Amino acid sequence: MNNTEKRLLTAEDMLERREINGAIKILKQIADSQTDWDSIGKLNGIQDAYHYLCHYFLEGTPDPSRGEMLADLGTQLRAVGDRLARRSHLDEHGAYYASIRMADIRNYNLQELLHNYKSLMARVVLAESAGSVPTDLSSERYELLDEIFTATMVSFQDRHAIRAIKQIFQDPDADSVLKVQLLSAMTLGLLAWFDADSIGFLLDLAGEETQANDVRARAYAALTFALLAHGNRIAQNRTLTQRLELLSDSEQAMRELRTAVKAIAGTRDTKRISDKMANEVIPEIMKLRPGIMSKIEEMGGEFDPESVGNNPEWEKMLEQSGLTRKLEELQEMQSDGADLMMVTFSNLKNFHFFHNINNWFLPFDSHNPQLRITSEDSQMLDDLTRYTPFICDSDKYSLALALAQAPANQRKLFSSQFDAQFRQMSEEMRDKIQSDDRADFNREAVKAIRDMYRYLMLGRNVDGFFNPFDATLDFTTFPVIGPKLADAEFLQTMSEFYMKREYYTDALALFKHIADASPADSAVWQKIGFCRQKNKDYTGSREAYMKSELLGDDSDWIVRKLAFVNKKTGHYRSAYDYYVRLLQKDPENMSLLLNSARTALAAGMTAEALAHLYHADYLQPDNIDIKRSIAWATMQNGELDKSENLYSAILLDQPSTGDWLNAGHAAQLRGQYRTALSRYNNAAQDGHDDFALAYNADIPMLERLGADPDGIRILLDEVLK
Repeated sequence: MNNTEKRLLTAEDMLERREINGAIKILKQIADSQTDWDSIGKLNGIQDAYHYLCHYFLEGTPDPSRGEMLADLGTQLRAVGDRLARRSHLDEHGAYYASIRMADIRNYNLQELLHNYKSLMARVVLAESAGSVPTDLSSERYELLDEIFTATMVSFQDRHAIRAIKQIFQDPDADSVLKVQLLSAMTLGLLAWFDADSIGFLLDLAGEETQANDVRARAYAALTFALLAHGNRIAQNRTLTQRLELLSDSEQAMRELRTAVKAIAGTRDTKRISDKMANEVIPEIMKLRPGIMSKIEEMGGEFDPESVGNNPEWEKMLEQSGLTRKLEELQEMQSDGADLMMVTFSNLKNFHFFHNINNWFLPFDSHNPQLRITSEDSQMLDDLTRYTPFICDSDKYSLALALAQAPANQRKLFSSQFDAQFRQMSEEMRDKIQSDDRADFNREAVKAIRDMYRYLMLGRNVDGFFNPFDATLDFTTFPVIGPKLADAEFLQTMSEFYMKREYYTDALALFKHIADASPADSAVWQKIGFCRQKNKDYTGSREAYMKSELLGDDSDWIVRKLAFVNKKTGHYRSAYDYYVRLLQKDPENMSLLLNSARTALAAGMTAEALAHLYHADYLQPDNIDIKRSIAWATMQNGELDKSENLYSAILLDQPSTGDWLNAGHAAQLRGQYRTALSRYNNAAQDGHDDFALAYNADIPMLERLGADPDGIRILLDEVLK
């Protein structure tokens, strides 16, 4: 945080307390230091307006709009603060600030660029009607799109620019590619800085049901990102909150915002899927490779993929490796909206094509001259991508660029194989793809959000942008519309999704809302407890599990969880009681026996601990770990001879450092000091510092069991000399 931002925080605190004069003073000082005459002029105007408001108040003049005027003055001052904060970052190296500098150098004017694009597209349409678009004209179009994207992205508090953009979206004949680029650029701009005019435009667009699905889907995705990034600022803006009130009255708008939220949540899970593919699935496939090659050789060197499902040997190989289970889990995650394509295409984002930010968001066009591919390859790509509705545009460009760089013989081979299988595949895909408006809107939202995910995760120098995929996605906190979004069905759907995908913080926030509405639902408290446990909030988890139990949940699952969290929070006697309840149903469960014993020992119930340990030893007489536990427990119980005998036996069978230490304690407590010293020296072979740490931790126990206080220190000193 730079010095300007610190001073702006002070000004914001003043605005929260309605100390408007103080806030104006600080903002003027910052504007003076930046020589920002526009901001100084705005501040002077705000100061004059506030002066008159105060004057009329002191005169006793009634003014029913005074509260609204004060709120609007605060909004205007915050907007000036945003401008000053943004100016303080202009020397940074991120992609956003580099784009600002480039736009300044080239003196971009968005209105002029949009006018030029309209004129250019008239020539493009004319050329298309005549047969084909010349390469130079097509190249000019994409270069101009790049400039428009940059100018839009860095446009800030510019109502003239917003007015020009509105005109594009009000024109039914305007180029759809241009509309997508404008929305994507505006979204990125909002992920850099709050801009009330841009958000107001998105609200306008979201309410226009006549707009095409690709436009509306991107508008709702952008609006959701803005709510995530700037929820507090939106809540402080009276105009925007009023607009959100109107939007919240539309059930269709709420449904489409829910679609955007679900698509963001599903896309967020991409990193975990990528990690699973890279760390689990692919290594497992590589392990299976020798076996697979052997089976193929047995089949005469030919492999029929369809034979896998009908061949018991193949199925057994996949099942034993665990690969089948992993693939089923990935398939389930994909059905929940996760993106399996990221793994495939993430390594294909290093092409120079992606150095231009706008190309990450450019609708796919196989005739884009930047691809430099043949007409045959272009046709093949059109066929391939036509029925792949959830592959985002940047991935399609990655595929095209990779194909363009492939040797001619490989492209020919790929093309021939594709032609042979395409017709059947395309028919199957056509049957599966729903063509209604709602499904189309959903697909467009997913594509838009995945394009944004690709750029923020794989793009260069993206630190200047707020990353909504790293934020907690608690849509219930969205200003104004949060309560409308969070109906019972959607809360349940999203909370279960978050928990299943291990987003426990997000799930917890939603389960709390469900609990507020249904406080007597034991299952909800069970899930709250589980989420808190996973977040290592064991005290909160214990409270939630206890509520579930009080509401009648006496399942083994809740008893087991209560045993665990009571132990983690130091309530050892309660934890022991829960373990005993579980043992009554499953008396020979080794895990329960050992946990019961350890918990009883922690609670000072040595006799009970030994009873469970002897039972475990009877069930597994060769288990050395049980012998260790009995030796320790008998020592705690004062049965020193029995403990010594057990440790003497343990030391004969590959003893650990801990065995030598504990055996030394047993000898020391019996007064066998030379034996104790010998054992301690063995324990210290791996490091004197670690030994001293462990020994000092056990001193209270040695003193409690009656060891000579002087002897305790002498023995330690002898080992460390």
